Amino acid sequence: MTTPPPPLPGQPTRPYDPQWIGGYEVRSLLGEGGMGTVYYAVTDRGDPVAVKVIRAEYVQIPGFRDRFLREIENAQRVQPFCTAAVLAFDTTSRTPYLVTEYVDGPDLRRQVTEGDTLSGIDTKRFAIGIATALRAIHSAGIVHRDLKPGNVLLARHGARVIDFGVASALVGNRGTGTGGGSGPGAGGQSGGGGAGGREDGGQSTEPDDVPQWLTPAYMAPEQAHLARYRGQVEITPAVDIFAWAGVVLYAATGRTPFGDGDFAELFDRVSYEQPNLDGLPDDLRLIVASALHKNPRQRPTARQLLAALVDDGETDPVQAGHAEARRGWDTTVVVRPRAEATVGVPPPDSVPAGPTDSRDDRSTYQPVPLPEPRRRRAAVAVAAGVVAVLLAAVLWFVLRPDGKDTPAQLGACPTVAVQTGQRNTPYYRYGVALQQHIEARYPGTSVNVVATNGTADNLNRLQDAASSTCVMSISQLNTTVDARIGVNQFLNSPLGGLRSVGPLWLDLVHLMVREDSSVTSPAQLCGRTVSSGLLNSGSLQISQVLFDNVLRCPTTPRPENLDAGLADLKAGRVDALLWAGGAPTPQITQAIGAGVRVRMLPLADYVGPMTRNWDDYYRPRLGTQFVAGRVYETATISPQDYAGVGEVATVGTPNGLVVNQSADPALIAFTARDLVEHRTDYETALWGAGSGGRHFESPRQAITNSSLYCLIPLAADAARYYATLGIQPDCGRG
Repeated sequence: MTTPPPPLPGQPTRPYDPQWIGGYEVRSLLGEGGMGTVYYAVTDRGDPVAVKVIRAEYVQIPGFRDRFLREIENAQRVQPFCTAAVLAFDTTSRTPYLVTEYVDGPDLRRQVTEGDTLSGIDTKRFAIGIATALRAIHSAGIVHRDLKPGNVLLARHGARVIDFGVASALVGNRGTGTGGGSGPGAGGQSGGGGAGGREDGGQSTEPDDVPQWLTPAYMAPEQAHLARYRGQVEITPAVDIFAWAGVVLYAATGRTPFGDGDFAELFDRVSYEQPNLDGLPDDLRLIVASALHKNPRQRPTARQLLAALVDDGETDPVQAGHAEARRGWDTTVVVRPRAEATVGVPPPDSVPAGPTDSRDDRSTYQPVPLPEPRRRRAAVAVAAGVVAVLLAAVLWFVLRPDGKDTPAQLGACPTVAVQTGQRNTPYYRYGVALQQHIEARYPGTSVNVVATNGTADNLNRLQDAASSTCVMSISQLNTTVDARIGVNQFLNSPLGGLRSVGPLWLDLVHLMVREDSSVTSPAQLCGRTVSSGLLNSGSLQISQVLFDNVLRCPTTPRPENLDAGLADLKAGRVDALLWAGGAPTPQITQAIGAGVRVRMLPLADYVGPMTRNWDDYYRPRLGTQFVAGRVYETATISPQDYAGVGEVATVGTPNGLVVNQSADPALIAFTARDLVEHRTDYETALWGAGSGGRHFESPRQAITNSSLYCLIPLAADAARYYATLGIQPDCGRG
């Protein structure tokens, strides 16, 4: 009697599925998800393999094929013991595909839904296996970014982590500080969630703008902010550690840390609430809790996870106790100080010598040192812990608002988002300075600095009161008035709940032409092409005021970011570039250093006409609520700002911190105080350690003299703080 062949894994193929992919005969369908389809196939020798075919629409994305190839090369660097080894690939065919070894075993999602959760000892074994896999993946320079139960196979000889690479090829480097090798999808053969979609087989119930590579139930707070705000949020290996904790909890209990729900519900829980760890074995609870820390810098690395899980004697939060665990794993890691001045850290004469926190430039972080021999490890760990605790104490002492004990978390905000402008602009650097101050003073609160398209983009993100409790935006204040009233870019969509926290500095209007251009005044640009900043940016708003309202000679605006504008100006594709931002702006400095020769056009003569235009526009709209006063002012761009560029008088527009009226009172009070007491740190963020004698105008001058703080009311807790200093807006000018 002939023995029937064993059943094929997966499901039967469908009529439209291919019979052959390259030289591989397709036998069955293993899974289908957000990024592609996975087939069970055999080689010409009959060996089983898994073949992943990428969805056609993603192949059309510019640069996808090249990025896909890079991600495959990254995947090949990962030790094969913990994943599915890459056997072959084709990135040039009409539909690119990837061939990996076939791993015989269910994924964790199927195991839990169709079988049972893991026992206590099996959960510990599983946790160690996935931590080991993550260490191998991270050592290869890769961030998975979509670790979830559907991407973990329970093979006979241990768990395998699959599906890393394709999403990074899809999104490229957008929204990530990790460069290549930072996404899911390079080797999956799981039917659950396929290649980087949700854990429901790829049928998304989320809003259309939630990216395919994100699985909300296992996303870290920084991924949630990236998906919602579309800015540049640094994605590091810490997102995989956060997901590891969720996957371990799911293996033990069948639940996710923050429950079920759509993206919006999970966004709030992941960002602001504590996880439910009920049912987790006691020996894993504290380790998993530390991996779910809102602050990515305070999560353990994969190496530190392993050290704690196998109890090899390294100092860890379990041994240090609950109080020290709240400070995070990095208490035993000493980061070497940067040679140059560190943005946001108090001046050297106010801080004792010692290590500094270089979080404004994460590329300068040093790797966690390898374990010392056991006879020295305890002493080294204790010494490092003492140094780190002393550093934290110094920063806490300098930045504390008073001499009293205060909680480790800032108000109701375990996570704060500071929305800025384009990355590396002064707005962004202000945000980094504020991030450092909050995190140094409140170690229980993490701060995400979110790069955005500019002021109007920032303000539109504040329209939802419920999700803006712990969000602040660095914005041009004249554009904020437009938003409150509902005019210009905000026509018929007023954001009446906007409030101000306090002033930063002036945005200087840079109107640049090439050095060899015949243009000497803005009026000569009528009808010409001007790079005017991104849509929804303050630069575009200023451009419209200057050319459309004051000069009454519209230009042809080209909405684009500053880097693209500088490239177009150099190549002669635009006649001028208008940029409203702090001076110096690093991108402009770098372009000049790279040989772009520019000339700044003087604009000081337009301060009066622009102010009259403002008054004529708003007086009839606001009636008795209108307040006259300084909105624009004369400012100077000097050779100190840009080497080789002559001094020119231009228009300055005030900027500051803006919140929704629902913002957390403690967050507002701390920030208002910080803007006053540590104003030099924000000057350092703009000008560096050598400010050349320049200073921001004081909050007293800014708030008292400008009508903007009447048209954008101060948030109540900010107003109360300024009142203690005798500072309040003068709103009696009609």
